[in-house]
Amino acid sequence: MIPLCAGIFRMTMFRTIDTRRRSELDVLHYEIWMLNHLFPDRFTETENRLLLNATLESFLIHARNLISFLEGKSDSQENKDDITCSKFLDSRGRKISKTPVMLPQRLKEKINKHLSHLTITRAQERVDWDCDAIRKSVNYSLGHFFDSVSPDYFPTIQGREKSDFEQLIHPPPHPTAE
Repeated sequence: MIPLCAGIFRMTMFRTIDTRRRSELDVLHYEIWMLNHLFPDRFTETENRLLLNATLESFLIHARNLISFLEGKSDSQENKDDITCSKFLDSRGRKISKTPVMLPQRLKEKINKHLSHLTITRAQERVDWDCDAIRKSVNYSLGHFFDSVSPDYFPTIQGREKSDFEQLIHPPPHPTAE
Protein backbone atom coordinates (compact mmCIF):
# COMPACT_ATOMS: atom_id res chain seq x y z
CA MET A 1 0.00 0.00 0.00
CA ILE A 2 1.35 3.41 -0.98
CA PRO A 3 1.20 6.00 1.79
CA LEU A 4 -1.29 8.77 1.03
CA CYS A 5 1.37 11.50 1.11
CA ALA A 6 3.48 9.65 -1.52
CA GLY A 7 0.48 9.43 -3.85
CA ILE A 8 -0.28 13.11 -3.40
CA PHE A 9 3.39 13.97 -4.07
CA ARG A 10 3.31 11.97 -7.32
CA MET A 11 0.09 13.65 -8.45
CA THR A 12 1.47 17.10 -7.64
CA MET A 13 4.74 16.33 -9.41
CA PHE A 14 2.88 15.10 -12.52
CA ARG A 15 0.70 18.22 -12.58
CA THR A 16 3.81 20.43 -12.29
CA ILE A 17 5.52 18.66 -15.18
CA ASP A 18 2.32 18.70 -17.21
CA THR A 19 1.87 22.44 -16.56
CA ARG A 20 5.52 23.07 -17.44
CA ARG A 21 5.20 21.27 -20.79
CA ARG A 22 1.99 23.13 -21.61
CA SER A 23 3.79 26.40 -20.93
CA GLU A 24 6.73 25.26 -23.08
CA LEU A 25 4.32 24.65 -25.95
CA ASP A 26 3.28 28.31 -25.70
CA VAL A 27 6.93 29.29 -26.18
CA LEU A 28 7.10 26.89 -29.13
CA HIS A 29 4.00 28.53 -30.62
CA TYR A 30 5.77 31.90 -30.56
CA GLU A 31 8.81 30.44 -32.35
CA ILE A 32 6.64 28.85 -35.05
CA TRP A 33 4.61 32.03 -35.46
CA MET A 34 7.74 34.11 -35.89
CA LEU A 35 9.30 31.66 -38.38
CA ASN A 36 6.21 31.73 -40.56
CA HIS A 37 5.39 35.44 -40.35
CA LEU A 38 8.85 37.00 -40.52
CA PHE A 39 9.52 35.65 -43.94
CA PRO A 40 12.36 37.61 -45.60
CA ASP A 41 11.32 36.71 -49.15
CA ARG A 42 8.46 39.19 -48.74
CA PHE A 43 11.00 42.00 -49.01
CA THR A 44 12.78 43.04 -52.18
CA GLU A 45 16.36 44.20 -52.59
CA THR A 46 15.14 47.74 -53.28
CA GLU A 47 13.51 48.11 -49.90
CA ASN A 48 15.22 49.18 -46.70
CA ARG A 49 18.36 47.01 -46.39
CA LEU A 50 18.35 47.32 -42.59
CA LEU A 51 14.80 45.94 -42.42
CA LEU A 52 15.72 43.13 -44.83
CA ASN A 53 18.77 42.13 -42.75
CA ALA A 54 16.85 42.33 -39.45
CA THR A 55 14.04 40.21 -40.89
CA LEU A 56 16.45 37.64 -42.29
CA GLU A 57 18.36 37.37 -39.02
CA SER A 58 15.17 37.05 -37.01
CA PHE A 59 13.89 34.37 -39.38
CA LEU A 60 17.17 32.44 -39.04
CA ILE A 61 17.16 32.74 -35.24
CA HIS A 62 13.69 31.19 -35.07
CA ALA A 63 14.67 28.50 -37.60
CA ARG A 64 17.74 27.71 -35.48
CA ASN A 65 15.64 27.52 -32.29
CA LEU A 66 13.10 25.21 -33.91
CA ILE A 67 15.79 22.95 -35.40
CA SER A 68 17.32 22.73 -31.92
CA PHE A 69 13.89 21.89 -30.45
CA LEU A 70 13.37 19.10 -32.97
CA GLU A 71 16.90 17.66 -33.05
CA GLY A 72 18.23 18.69 -29.64
CA LYS A 73 19.73 16.48 -26.99
CA SER A 74 17.74 17.03 -23.82
CA ASP A 75 19.68 14.34 -21.93
CA SER A 76 23.03 16.14 -21.91
CA GLN A 77 23.90 18.29 -18.92
CA GLU A 78 24.63 21.41 -21.00
CA ASN A 79 21.17 21.35 -22.60
CA LYS A 80 19.07 20.53 -19.53
CA ASP A 81 17.32 23.92 -19.76
CA ASP A 82 16.53 23.59 -23.48
CA ILE A 83 12.99 22.80 -24.56
CA THR A 84 13.25 19.82 -26.91
CA CYS A 85 10.70 17.50 -28.48
CA SER A 86 12.17 14.52 -26.64
CA LYS A 87 10.91 15.97 -23.34
CA PHE A 88 7.33 15.42 -24.53
CA LEU A 89 5.31 12.20 -24.54
CA ASP A 90 3.27 10.69 -27.33
CA SER A 91 -0.32 9.48 -26.94
CA ARG A 92 0.96 6.15 -25.54
CA GLY A 93 3.06 7.85 -22.86
CA ARG A 94 6.42 7.22 -24.57
CA LYS A 95 9.10 9.88 -25.05
CA ILE A 96 9.02 11.42 -28.51
CA SER A 97 12.20 10.75 -30.44
CA LYS A 98 14.31 13.50 -31.94
CA THR A 99 12.78 14.62 -35.21
CA PRO A 100 15.32 15.33 -37.94
CA VAL A 101 14.91 18.44 -40.07
CA MET A 102 15.68 17.47 -43.65
CA LEU A 103 18.21 20.17 -44.43
CA PRO A 104 21.85 19.58 -45.33
CA GLN A 105 24.03 19.50 -42.20
CA ARG A 106 26.25 22.17 -43.76
CA LEU A 107 23.25 24.52 -44.04
CA LYS A 108 22.32 23.93 -40.39
CA GLU A 109 25.91 24.75 -39.42
CA LYS A 110 25.79 27.91 -41.53
CA ILE A 111 22.57 29.00 -39.86
CA ASN A 112 24.27 28.55 -36.50
CA LYS A 113 27.69 30.02 -37.31
CA HIS A 114 26.72 32.84 -39.70
CA LEU A 115 23.98 34.00 -37.44
CA SER A 116 25.66 34.35 -34.11
CA HIS A 117 29.40 34.05 -34.54
CA LEU A 118 32.05 36.30 -36.02
CA THR A 119 34.00 33.87 -38.16
CA ILE A 120 36.57 34.09 -40.93
CA THR A 121 34.28 32.05 -43.16
CA ARG A 122 31.46 34.52 -42.61
CA ALA A 123 33.73 37.36 -43.74
CA GLN A 124 34.82 35.47 -46.87
CA GLU A 125 31.61 33.80 -47.95
CA ARG A 126 28.24 35.18 -48.98
CA VAL A 127 25.30 32.88 -48.33
CA ASP A 128 22.20 32.89 -50.49
CA TRP A 129 19.65 31.74 -47.96
CA ASP A 130 16.84 29.61 -49.38
CA CYS A 131 14.34 30.74 -46.75
CA ASP A 132 11.43 28.96 -48.39
CA ALA A 133 13.23 25.59 -48.23
CA ILE A 134 14.26 26.22 -44.62
CA ARG A 135 10.71 27.15 -43.59
CA LYS A 136 9.15 24.18 -45.40
CA SER A 137 11.63 21.68 -43.92
CA VAL A 138 11.19 22.97 -40.38
CA ASN A 139 7.39 23.02 -40.72
CA TYR A 140 7.38 19.49 -42.16
CA SER A 141 9.31 18.17 -39.15
CA LEU A 142 7.09 20.12 -36.76
CA GLY A 143 4.12 18.40 -38.41
CA HIS A 144 5.61 15.03 -37.42
CA PHE A 145 6.03 16.26 -33.85
CA PHE A 146 2.41 17.42 -33.63
CA ASP A 147 1.19 14.16 -35.19
CA SER A 148 2.92 12.34 -32.31
CA VAL A 149 2.51 14.57 -29.26
CA SER A 150 -0.06 13.53 -26.68
CA PRO A 151 -3.35 15.43 -26.85
CA ASP A 152 -3.16 15.69 -23.05
CA TYR A 153 -0.86 18.73 -23.42
CA PHE A 154 -3.71 20.75 -24.89
CA PRO A 155 -5.02 23.28 -24.27
CA THR A 156 -1.78 25.01 -23.38
CA ILE A 157 -1.49 27.44 -20.46
CA GLN A 158 -2.46 30.26 -22.84
CA GLY A 159 -5.41 28.25 -24.15
CA ARG A 160 -3.96 27.14 -27.48
CA GLU A 161 -5.27 23.95 -29.04
CA LYS A 162 -3.31 21.55 -31.22
CA SER A 163 -5.15 22.97 -34.25
CA ASP A 164 -3.66 26.43 -33.53
CA PHE A 165 -0.19 24.96 -34.03
CA GLU A 166 -1.22 23.02 -37.11
CA GLN A 167 -2.60 26.18 -38.72
CA LEU A 168 0.75 27.88 -38.25
CA ILE A 169 2.73 25.09 -39.89
CA HIS A 170 0.17 24.49 -42.66
CA PRO A 171 -1.04 28.01 -43.44
CA PRO A 172 -3.71 28.44 -46.14
CA PRO A 173 -2.38 29.71 -49.47
CA HIS A 174 -1.88 33.46 -49.79
CA PRO A 175 -4.95 35.08 -51.44
CA THR A 176 -2.85 36.38 -54.36
CA ALA A 177 -1.35 32.95 -55.11
CA GLU A 178 -2.93 31.12 -58.02
